[in-house]
Amino acid sequence: MNDILRVILVEDDAHCQDIMCQFLSRMDCEVLTFGDGSAALDYLAKSVVDPDRSEPGKPHGLPDLILLDVMLPGVDGFEVCRRIRQHETLREVPTILVTALNDRNTRLNGFRAGADDFLTKPVDTEELRLRVRNIARLNRFRRLVAERERVAQISELAPDGILILGADFNIKYLNLAARSLLRENLSGPAANRQLRELLHPLHWDQTLRVLQEAWDGSPGATTCNTELVDAQGDSVPVELNIRRVEWESNACLQIHLHDLRERRRLETQLLRLQRLEAVGSMAAGIAHDFGNLLTPMVAGADILLKAVEGKPEQRLLKSTLDAAARGAKLVENLLAFTRGLDGSSQVVSLKYMVEEMRVILRGTCGPGVDFRTQICRPAPAVIADATEIHQLVMNLCVNALDAMPKGGILELKVSQQHLDEMAAAHYPGAHPGEWACISVSDTGCGMAPEQLARIFEPFYTTKPVGEGTGLGLFTVRNILRKHNGVIRVLSEQGRGTTFEILFPAHADSSPTALAQTNEEANRGQGELVLLVDDEASNAMILSTMLSCWGYRVLCAHDGAQGLALFCKQPHDIRLIITDMVMPFMDGVALIHAVRQLQPDVPAVILSAASDSEARIKRLGPNAPLLLQKPIRRETMLSAIRTVLEKSGQQI
Repeated sequence: MNDILRVILVEDDAHCQDIMCQFLSRMDCEVLTFGDGSAALDYLAKSVVDPDRSEPGKPHGLPDLILLDVMLPGVDGFEVCRRIRQHETLREVPTILVTALNDRNTRLNGFRAGADDFLTKPVDTEELRLRVRNIARLNRFRRLVAERERVAQISELAPDGILILGADFNIKYLNLAARSLLRENLSGPAANRQLRELLHPLHWDQTLRVLQEAWDGSPGATTCNTELVDAQGDSVPVELNIRRVEWESNACLQIHLHDLRERRRLETQLLRLQRLEAVGSMAAGIAHDFGNLLTPMVAGADILLKAVEGKPEQRLLKSTLDAAARGAKLVENLLAFTRGLDGSSQVVSLKYMVEEMRVILRGTCGPGVDFRTQICRPAPAVIADATEIHQLVMNLCVNALDAMPKGGILELKVSQQHLDEMAAAHYPGAHPGEWACISVSDTGCGMAPEQLARIFEPFYTTKPVGEGTGLGLFTVRNILRKHNGVIRVLSEQGRGTTFEILFPAHADSSPTALAQTNEEANRGQGELVLLVDDEASNAMILSTMLSCWGYRVLCAHDGAQGLALFCKQPHDIRLIITDMVMPFMDGVALIHAVRQLQPDVPAVILSAASDSEARIKRLGPNAPLLLQKPIRRETMLSAIRTVLEKSGQQI
């Protein structure tokens, strides 16, 4: 604190003014003198109330003391004192009236005007010294108290917790944020406790070392992360910013507590998202390998399906093909999701979906689970991505099974509902009209209201660590949003949970049958096809399929071998069918090389890679047709016919 006192002396007698100035200067006072009250009031208005108007070279700000003669020309001392007391900024400045009149009325008028004390002329220098010192000391103490009150108010409103620790690390002060963070009783005693009581035992030694470093005079603020224990016994991760300060005339440590729980939660989510991103990056390679595995299965089953037509084995092969197609669709949706694309929509019969789910889930349910299905008439249909609807229902059913570790009843029900305005109000986001309803019910443990409020949050799970990602219901919500669906969840602890999913119902209660492909129209008539695939099983199966449907086939197992075969008979090969990803020379490089010899040769590229479309576009406007693996027989035959006809190659 600065020891120099700022004093304003208002005295019209030049001799008296000079004597008092000399004496005050010897007391380390900075004195500013005025000869009349108007000049003093004008200065105070400019330099204290509005510092921007202060005169250059003159000090500004509140003075520590005003010495004011009573008998002044113009505005007398009583009036000057009265105006000072009426001003909000100046009213607390100590003011001493100096007068030669030592009568009772003069003193009473002075006190009524707001004077703090009197000095009688001629002024006794010792009396002046003591009065100036005492009043200035009291004024500064009052300012200090007011400043501390303002600091206390600010600290109480601070968003971060603040602690003041004494020499033995006892708590002298906790602000409101610190007590709220620690779930302390806000109306109870806030201090006189040891910091050890708040620290997690595992972190005490490390935190003590940091506190001791700060106490021993470490320059600047010392920072460390630690964990506190709140009043309920829960761990609270915090960041400590520690600085040595003076508190109530004693050396203390000031600690700012920053709550790290939200940061830790976000860091955990970020790590999970990074893991998901890594999984997404692996999807392209997985899709390629998976497509290569499924291609011979699909193509081989397609060939056998024709051979066993009308026999009992036909149903088994058809189920195999449907399962393989669903696996291929899952990979396609995964790749579409990583590229930010939407899947394809079609008419989906919920009746057939439930029948398929019954077959899958009967083998999944434990021995204590009674799995029931119910299909109400008329059986509804929706416009949706069939694979995503399967994924949605499967997620709900798996969650239901997890909620019944000791067994129970799992019921899957589909129905068509007409919602009026009153019924639609029970489903957030629903409107009156026709809806297709999927209901998944279990008799498991149920959920508490606080759990129910968070089930659709990403990464939120009630399962133990390592048994759930917290993304199942988050995925359900995203699928619903994509399909304009709504959901209602009914749950009670100990009595199970019911998820009611509503999708806008399709006008036709049954899906439109797709036109049967005319395979005879797509049969080849001896055209020579160059088939290039580095997977021997794929090449063998596809070659067999093409041969069975009227094409002659040349097989190559890499791009270089395929280019060599083409160079031997460039005018005889009517079509090139090549895999995209191959060693040494991939499918795009092969087509580019072939078209240097035969610019108009038609081509089809088979691929399961996520970046295939972008790579094919490099071949220009006459880019080959892209088919995603695995390929069904009718798709392959139809694609060959389309490409040949487009290129002008007539049979």
